[in-house]
Amino acid sequence: MRLKRRMSAQAAVTEITMPPSKVLALDEEDPDLRKSGIYANLIQPTIIEFSASMMFLFLTVGHVVFNAGDSASPFKAFLDVDTGTIVAPNLTVLAISFAFGFSIFVLVYGTANVSGANINPAVTVALVATRRMSLTRGAVYVLAQCAGASLGCGIVLACTPTDWLDDDHLAIGYNKVISPFTPAGVFLAEVLGTSVLMFTVMAFIDSNQQKKGEHISTVGPFAVGMAVFLAHLVLIPIDGCSINPARSFGAAISANNWDDHWVFWLGPIIGSVTTAFTYDLLLDEKRGSSHCKLYMKGPEGW
Repeated sequence: MRLKRRMSAQAAVTEITMPPSKVLALDEEDPDLRKSGIYANLIQPTIIEFSASMMFLFLTVGHVVFNAGDSASPFKAFLDVDTGTIVAPNLTVLAISFAFGFSIFVLVYGTANVSGANINPAVTVALVATRRMSLTRGAVYVLAQCAGASLGCGIVLACTPTDWLDDDHLAIGYNKVISPFTPAGVFLAEVLGTSVLMFTVMAFIDSNQQKKGEHISTVGPFAVGMAVFLAHLVLIPIDGCSINPARSFGAAISANNWDDHWVFWLGPIIGSVTTAFTYDLLLDEKRGSSHCKLYMKGPEGW
């Protein structure tokens, strides 16, 4: 009887202290949980990814559009294409960076335990590539993220006064290679900017890191948000900062601008996948033949 009570107490402690970020990458996911049901393990998380992506784009693109206001040259109300400087009085690089960074902080904090809080196709593709997420879940997540981002930007478009629009489309808030920067230069910057984000995500979801420092899981959402914040501080003057293909896709639809759109898909995905593999190679403490077999097998179920 005492042994049973002790085991029950230990199980309760384990359940209470389980780090929320464990769900983020499905790093050591229980196979039985994956097989338990399509709703709890695929449909519900997908709905959360859709909703989080929608809220992310509404909060961030809405911040840019609603604070830019009207202008004779709508795009210059956000970013002067000749000087690369923000000229709208209510918009600064710092303010926009805070909007993006803190939006991610809040959304990751609120959704990590349900969907894993990817909110970014580049992150999802990296998790699939490193066998932390199934291909099925990854594909559904990317579709949901792009759909949610498109809806979020669509809501911003619907709320924006017609006088602020450019031929019934958003005049600002989308990603674009800003002169005199080149697509190649912006591509490299997007790779590096997304690498910072993905490295932070990998540290957040690493169970070994969590065992060494309990603060990892506690401050993880804030750290991910700060990675987004720092990337925006650097990349806003050159392309508005993407590091998230869904963010670029949703804004491109509402702005009807697809110039150099490939940069904002290929750059972030290459940056995230390369960083995820590099993290596993250099910092993964579970290397060995048995781990390699699990790595090649990948996750089961959904």
